Amino acid sequence: MMKRFKKLACASVILLLSGCSSTSILDDFIEADKPKLNLSDLHAVGNFNWFEIIPEHQFVEVTETRYVTEIELIADGQPYDFHLADQYWTPHTKCGFRDVVLRLELNQEYQLYCAGDSQNLQFTPDQTGRFAIWIESNDDETSVSIKVVRL
Repeated sequence: MMKRFKKLACASVILLLSGCSSTSILDDFIEADKPKLNLSDLHAVGNFNWFEIIPEHQFVEVTETRYVTEIELIADGQPYDFHLADQYWTPHTKCGFRDVVLRLELNQEYQLYCAGDSQNLQFTPDQTGRFAIWIESNDDETSVSIKVVRL
């Protein structure tokens, strides 16, 4: 009788824990009902600005689908972690990588994942200076590229 109780208790715990780690129907419903991402509401937030929303790092419209912001970075060999978010840190506007932190390379374009569980973007400058972060929207997809701004 005691063996059966232990097995039942163990199975219940495993079932409970596995249920907590899976995606629920509610999560799928929330994802489907997610509002459209407004790129002009986004800011670059990271360790270069103490993860604070500041007006200087808000994205500005260049064309109907392209937006840019500029940041000053020091080349000290350390990576800068950052992501994109609106002023309220709304989950669907927190944009970064989907699964792992990857390092951005200059002039390369990367797909963004915008959800509360997005991972940081990372960039290590090889020279001190001002950098532009470009984001572009194509229907459902948002891509980001980062490049040096000549002053």
